[in-house]
Amino acid sequence: MDTITTLNNTHKSINLRVEDVIVGDSGSSARSAVTRLKTDFDRTLIPKFNKSGLEAYAKNRNISVSDAYDDLCRQFRSAHEANVDKALSQVGLDAKSVGFKSYDRIGTASGQSDAYTEGFTNARQAASGSGEVFKVNADGTIRSYKISGQSVVDQNQLNKTLYKSGRIPDNPTAVSPREVPSIVREQVASLNQNPGDPLTVAKALGRTEKGANLLGNSLKNPKLTQAASEIYEDPGRTTAILKKYGFTDQAGNADPSKFCQAGKNAVNQLDQSLR
Repeated sequence: MDTITTLNNTHKSINLRVEDVIVGDSGSSARSAVTRLKTDFDRTLIPKFNKSGLEAYAKNRNISVSDAYDDLCRQFRSAHEANVDKALSQVGLDAKSVGFKSYDRIGTASGQSDAYTEGFTNARQAASGSGEVFKVNADGTIRSYKISGQSVVDQNQLNKTLYKSGRIPDNPTAVSPREVPSIVREQVASLNQNPGDPLTVAKALGRTEKGANLLGNSLKNPKLTQAASEIYEDPGRTTAILKKYGFTDQAGNADPSKFCQAGKNAVNQLDQSLR
């Protein structure tokens, strides 16, 4: 409903028709622990504007079509996030409490400080994500339908050729080694925000290990990375997994702090080695 509200409001506020918008979900929220309220309900927004309307918008502001597209996408993202926050407030929540963020297309310029590089995000979206298209019909009604995560990536690439005069890379889901330092820095930032949360640490370790592998390296701690992988796959079994891999106190009880500290140290060490 919030996407539909944003579509309708955009038509009214800037008198420009949005032909459709893709709402992409990279899949991170699907693996969140049931017992945790704050998870990752991030959504990527990929609008498609009416061509003649977009050109007129650019001409009236004496800017390029490329800059006009960027400007309108940023406005759409901000409006979408505000509408979601308003809807959540009606049930006593807000976007921050449920970890919701709207991202303006795919890549580091998506309007959020924690956005990943394009190759990494494309790979995650294509492999485990999904999407929903909200299409505006000629009579102004809106219909929606589901698409695959790969289709989200493909449409984002197509829009770049339409509006940004770019070429589609041979493999948009390939993560370049040059992206690794940025990916690892994001894990450090994530751990600094939630240093005692095993699921956050597990996700950070998994992404850091993949980054290290791209460089022909690893975190060199199979026990830690395997524990992280199993916690990410099944957060409800965190206590049992910690015991299985020896992250326990003297009495043999699961000790999340030991796992979290070991994970944070491993990520920080790789981050320092890349500077």
